[in-house]
Formats: sequence, C-alpha cells, structure tokens
Amino acid sequence: MFSKILVFFLSTIAVLILVFFAWHYFLSIYEVRIIVSQNSDEIKVGDCLSIKAIPVNSFAWALNFRNTKIKLKILNGKSLIQKVENSDKNCIKVLAIKKGNISLVVNTDFSLRSTKLNFTIVE
Repeated sequence: MFSKILVFFLSTIAVLILVFFAWHYFLSIYEVRIIVSQNSDEIKVGDCLSIKAIPVNSFAWALNFRNTKIKLKILNGKSLIQKVENSDKNCIKVLAIKKGNISLVVNTDFSLRSTKLNFTIVE
C-alpha cells in the first residue's frame, strides 16, 4: 500500500517536472528574429518590403504557432513609404512609393531591444 502511494507521488512529481521543463524551454519565447525580404539596403520604387518577426525558444527553434505582434515606427522618410495592411500579426509589408532614404524601427512584445533598419529607395 505504501509503495503504491510512493510510486504515484514520484510519478506525479516527475510529470510536473517534465511539464515545467517543456513549458520554459520549448514553448516560451526567448528571442525574436527579425527577417527582412530584401537582401540589400536598396529598394526599387514600387517594390514591397516584407518585415517578419519569428519567435524562437531557448534552443533557437522557431515557434511558428506563437504570435508576436510586430510594431513599426518610421523615423525617417514617412512620405516615401506606405504601410500595406495584412492579416498576419508576425509580418508587416511596406510599399516604396518615392525615391529617398528611410529609417525604420521594428519592435515586438517579446523583443529586448528594437531593431533599426535603414534602406535607400531608388528608381
């Protein structure tokens, strides 16, 4: 009788430890990667720039099922770009409409620091 209670108690503690480990290391967001669709610092007028936030866990695995609301602040060149609305919370699209230089600051709910992006819009 005592051994069954002990086995049940130890099994319950082991399951709780595994759930705690899984939650904190596999399911919690530790960092957010900002990915930009352009490889260069130049954008052509009429091109759409896609900025995506990918949450990652402590093992640097992408957590595609978790959402991070991305916030965009335009520091320089507000009249040169136009924000395109989309349904994805993890992504913002920006359309270049005029020639010039733009500076953007990207932030999410889980970001430790903001990410600053600089682009030149060319014809």
